[in-house]
Amino acid sequence: MLQQYLDCPEGVCPQQQLLIKQARAHSQVAGVQTENSNTAAQSYGTLALKPYRQSSVTQLQSTSLSAGDGAEPHWSQAWSRLELSSNPIERQAQLQALAELRRQQPDLVVEAPQPRYLTGFQNQTEIPHTEPGWQWSAIDLLGARDWLASKSNGTRPIVVAVIDSGIDYTHPDLQPFMWRNPAEIEGDGIDNDGNGIIDDIHGASFGGSEHHGEPMDTDGHGTHVAGILAQMLAELKDTGIADIRIMAIKATSDKLLYSNDIAEAVDYAVSMGVDVINMSFGGSVPSQLEQDAISSAFKRSLLVASAGNSGKPNSSDCQTQATTRFYPAAYPYVVGVMASQPQLDEASPAMAAFSNWDCVPGDELEYEIMAPGLGIYSTLPNNQYASWNGTSMASPIVAATLAVMNQDNPGESHRELTLRLLEGSPMTYAHTLSDGEVQLSYPKLDLLKALQQAPVPLLSLSQLLVYPSTDNLPGSAAANPKVSQLSPGQSYDLALELHNYKQAGIELSVQMLATDANGNTSEYVKFSRDTQQWPAAEPSALLSNGLLLDASEQVIGAEQPFRFEVAEGVEGTHTVKLIADVVFEYRFDPQPRGQYRARVERSMTLVGETPETGGSSGGSWGFGALIGLLIAAWRRKLA
Repeated sequence: MLQQYLDCPEGVCPQQQLLIKQARAHSQVAGVQTENSNTAAQSYGTLALKPYRQSSVTQLQSTSLSAGDGAEPHWSQAWSRLELSSNPIERQAQLQALAELRRQQPDLVVEAPQPRYLTGFQNQTEIPHTEPGWQWSAIDLLGARDWLASKSNGTRPIVVAVIDSGIDYTHPDLQPFMWRNPAEIEGDGIDNDGNGIIDDIHGASFGGSEHHGEPMDTDGHGTHVAGILAQMLAELKDTGIADIRIMAIKATSDKLLYSNDIAEAVDYAVSMGVDVINMSFGGSVPSQLEQDAISSAFKRSLLVASAGNSGKPNSSDCQTQATTRFYPAAYPYVVGVMASQPQLDEASPAMAAFSNWDCVPGDELEYEIMAPGLGIYSTLPNNQYASWNGTSMASPIVAATLAVMNQDNPGESHRELTLRLLEGSPMTYAHTLSDGEVQLSYPKLDLLKALQQAPVPLLSLSQLLVYPSTDNLPGSAAANPKVSQLSPGQSYDLALELHNYKQAGIELSVQMLATDANGNTSEYVKFSRDTQQWPAAEPSALLSNGLLLDASEQVIGAEQPFRFEVAEGVEGTHTVKLIADVVFEYRFDPQPRGQYRARVERSMTLVGETPETGGSSGGSWGFGALIGLLIAAWRRKLA
């Protein structure tokens, strides 16, 4: 696998460095948080690893950073850099040493910086049925403006970071909305705020090896993206909402971005307290380094990214030959934005032909929403303007929407805001599959409805694992493996994990039931421990009865397992449905509290004795055939 980094055609080595992630000194087992000691350069024979971070952005100003978060090791402490030699012999020795380190540490992650491409392009032809500024009527910007002007709004300033090719912050349409670092003195050549970047007045630059405080745009893409944000903010400035400012972060090198520079750019944005991060770029190869940075940022900032312009789905499940997964938009904690176009009528597709699209809504490779991305007029450097197309143009419209929602709803978590955005955007016909029969619909951005929307709770099943009952948990999953079928006369423990997709719950009551294939109470399976009270669940959070992990992070059981017994003397083969019936209250000010129910289930096979053999027959619990997943979220309140 490391052989690919050896070749240097014509003396030019395409990979100048490798990024390496080592496991933490102590694994997190059964919920125990440990420290990481990888904070300085390390040497392994001829292999010299340098700390990953090239700059020392350390100041944390984010208002969403809690004391608990501050105690955690920084995500970058697990990462190192290996500068590759251009000398073939030295390079070979480095990779041999790296291979030896990988043998010593099988979970070692090794990756090259991954390229990311800007996803906006200049419109060269006249677009039919498109009026200038059509995007604002498409999202009901004026309706949202009038609604905001009629009410009291939040007062906390919001900052949106645009990670891109930089921004021409001197453009007259952008100047009034540019963020300015209050702790930095312009032009004195001193790092006044101690964040590792000198004179970062309007933002910073992280492209290539030079990290500095000058984010001026030399390409035009970032200025066009920022101009879209500024247009929305200009329309809403007289509604009484607080200031929303744009931070410029340049991460390009020769019009490309790389995952390691993106990671540092994201980290800078979070350290400076931004509320929303817009990323109008992407690439087809995931990066663990980029993912670590973005997943850490998700705790403190809303993340938005463009879905890409290849006109392809993100999964082969849609039975098309060409697929692409576009990162960071496809990461689960990023709002992936597809591009919409004007619709002649409800029968015409809303999605632009060039836009990548989501194949299976609700999976882990998700693009969530459509926003206008065709014929978008905006700013360019040197006081210029142009009409561009692309998911790059759609992404900042969503980022600006989340900024307004964040300002207008200061008490809501980032998860709640994201869910309100999606719930308030009406499902709209977007695309027809190549077979001509299946039509796909996605949420299409509506700013007014998103501002007014209260999300409805929804739970789904993440894991339901069954183990032989024990009061003394083993040290590893191999010592007490989960079962794939049930046997007569046995007792079993059940570990349950649910995914809360929407609103936060006040308290959850979970009751386990067992039925036959027809939904009747099972005559063979009875729960002896069937009811538990669980604490409140945040939106998009996982909640469980205390999953316990072994050293390899495999689930070995639960702290508070549900327990059931199978009757003795069962004959034949039977389907048993294990059902979690969840009742919970939810909160959403100013709406009154409501009580809702969700039911999830999985089916297992009970293999009993048969007259022919007198023993148990074989069977398997396959994800596709024998595990059924049912999500039933009743949106009516319980009587």
